[in-house]
Amino acid sequence: MTFNSLPAYEKAGSIASAGDLAVELGYDPKRDWLPGDLPAEVFTLGDFQSSLQAEKLNLNQIAQLSGLDIPSLRIADIPFLQGATLSELLDAVPSLGAFTLKEIPALADIIGGDLEQTLAKVISLDSVIGDLKISEYLGDFSILEIPNLDLTALGNFANWQTLAIAEIPGLADIELGALSDVMATFNGVTAMHDVTYGPKEHRTTLTKFSITGSDQVGFEVQCAQERGCSNLELEGPGRMHGAQWIAGGDGQGQQMVEGGRGLLGIINSGEEPTGRHPFGKAFKIVLTKTTESKGTGEFGLYFNICVKGAFYDLGCTPYFLGPIPMPLLNTKEKGMVITGLLDGQGGATSGIEAPEAWEDLRPETPPEVADFIKANTPSGSSFGGGLCGEGPGGIDYKALADAYKTIESNIDNYDSVGPYTYGGEGGRGQPLWGYALGRYQYMTYREDIRAIIMPKAGGAQFLAKADRGGGVSVADLNKYFPPEAQDDFFRKDQNDLIKQAIGEGFEGEALLGRVGELHHGGTGASVGSKPNYSNKLIAAYNRIIASEGVSECGKSSGNFINPMPSGTFTSPYGWRIHPIYGTSKLHTGQDIGAPQGTPIIASDGGVVVSAAYTGGYGNFIIIEHKPGVRTRYAHLSKYNVKAGDQVSQGDVIGFCGSTGGSTGPHLHFEIQMNGSLVDPYPLVDW
Repeated sequence: MTFNSLPAYEKAGSIASAGDLAVELGYDPKRDWLPGDLPAEVFTLGDFQSSLQAEKLNLNQIAQLSGLDIPSLRIADIPFLQGATLSELLDAVPSLGAFTLKEIPALADIIGGDLEQTLAKVISLDSVIGDLKISEYLGDFSILEIPNLDLTALGNFANWQTLAIAEIPGLADIELGALSDVMATFNGVTAMHDVTYGPKEHRTTLTKFSITGSDQVGFEVQCAQERGCSNLELEGPGRMHGAQWIAGGDGQGQQMVEGGRGLLGIINSGEEPTGRHPFGKAFKIVLTKTTESKGTGEFGLYFNICVKGAFYDLGCTPYFLGPIPMPLLNTKEKGMVITGLLDGQGGATSGIEAPEAWEDLRPETPPEVADFIKANTPSGSSFGGGLCGEGPGGIDYKALADAYKTIESNIDNYDSVGPYTYGGEGGRGQPLWGYALGRYQYMTYREDIRAIIMPKAGGAQFLAKADRGGGVSVADLNKYFPPEAQDDFFRKDQNDLIKQAIGEGFEGEALLGRVGELHHGGTGASVGSKPNYSNKLIAAYNRIIASEGVSECGKSSGNFINPMPSGTFTSPYGWRIHPIYGTSKLHTGQDIGAPQGTPIIASDGGVVVSAAYTGGYGNFIIIEHKPGVRTRYAHLSKYNVKAGDQVSQGDVIGFCGSTGGSTGPHLHFEIQMNGSLVDPYPLVDW
């Protein structure tokens, strides 16, 4: 039974307005119909959003289910595109704005100008172009002329709830049973495995183009070796028709491409297997083997390592850690291949959710790579350890920071802002006015602080406001000088001051006192100019060391503390109806709600196992405290640690967010014991 097979209405009827409920539904279902009207003309997508979920379909899938001829479908043939503007299309179609005009000839002929500019840039420069009605200018073009239009979920378009079934080509011809069974997990990001080729076939059976490669050389890298490349020929709409996924690796029939960036880009000779990123950049999907006689292809995961701090960026290694066999992704002829969108980024913008366990498959960092990273990480610059460790002269960073906090009466925490203060004259004789920022009260008029803030969006305006006494809010502070930047700068700054004091001949307590003098009075402060401050700092530091000892970086206390003390408990560990998927699933951790950007701390000391974007977990951190005991932190807006970092209990490791499978800002916190995720609630000192 299809919508088109349902008989016309014999009697007139109506549905009353939903009133206030319309806001929750996203549309008002109010309507009237007359005798002879067809159900496909009366029912809308919004009527079935909780049952058939047809809004998750795209035109490509509808064509596969209904027999609709996609190549012959013109933009003028699609009722719901009539009247839509180019800007609205840009908002709806994934990655469309990243394509250049040169890559969209249909638009290039209309718009003209610089063909190397992206569509998003063109529209941002000329709003008139954004207001063009696509049906008027592109009506006669095939929908395949607009990249990813046929792969765009119906729910991406404005007011999709009000679209009548009849307004969507082919939808009314799909069996209702088939509609109810369609899963949207890989919506619009798949192709069909058509033919399997061994390493020599591409020389005689040329395909349209390759869809594999790397971030460095792009994702259309054809086989470039005389021995030939194994590949899968794909079938799909538009450019996917006849495309090839080339096998990656350094074995027979496999291809390597340039990969990595920055200093770490030289690892593995700067090469990685050719492949794609349909699940994002946390790992790379590589075709590792084809068997021509069986018509099969096998896939695996490859991982890379990236290292970045607030004041340095070592870049990323190529994706060389692997392969990890992934039977779930294996395919056979006429089966499905998960490709991701043809977005110029290997499908990274597709938004496909990877199984949560995949990140746990990440191999250990090879010792030689770990040594290389350690040797090239600037001293005192790694925020990954927070304030963990000692600087020159054996001065403990954490104790020093706590000592400053003790004697600076106006310091509360990272969100502290001091009063508007005159700081004397600058190098050009200009008066220096500004605010003391954060835990360490660095002044906004300092050139090194301004160098951190100025490059950020709105940074110049923020500094101008601070210069004239316009105030600094907590939101400003978190945006322009957040906690991780404060800690990173503190370590770097104190490291420089300690070295200066050692160079002046100071040691022991006198060294500590001189550092305090330079911190409070500036690097030009004369010896003995701040005796009271120096003495207070020495006394506070000694008290902290006597009561707490030197910080033990990376060591477990054996107890867990609340990883986000200012948050509110939301969903506990246990079975529940998943808020996104609507199915019964075991919720494997404790959810803690808080505003976006709220600091998240290490529940105990330990070593960071991984920090990466991981499918449904979003930005995700795993810390190992002792063999078999780990804590896991999910959905972060960003993280500030990397694999191998040592952290102390209470160190800020990231910030609350809503990345991955999330309905709003919160921390999903897990405790793993000997491989099993257990209920955190009875184990944590909340």
